[in-house]
Amino acid sequence: MCDPIDESWTEADDVIEEVREIRRQISARYDDDLDKLFDHYMEIQKRHAHRFWDPRARGDQDKSAA
Repeated sequence: MCDPIDESWTEADDVIEEVREIRRQISARYDDDLDKLFDHYMEIQKRHAHRFWDPRARGDQDKSAA
């Protein structure tokens, strides 16, 4: 992915380009249909709810951290 001619190209650009490619692949898997893609991401969120931070629970965490 790195263009040796373009000196401004960085490793970070490679990472960004890799993320974009993965997103394109995921989108294509759902026929580039936003409704299908949204449903896919919502299902992931449900399956992995324990990995997501819930800002509504912040008050409880602040009290226990003190």
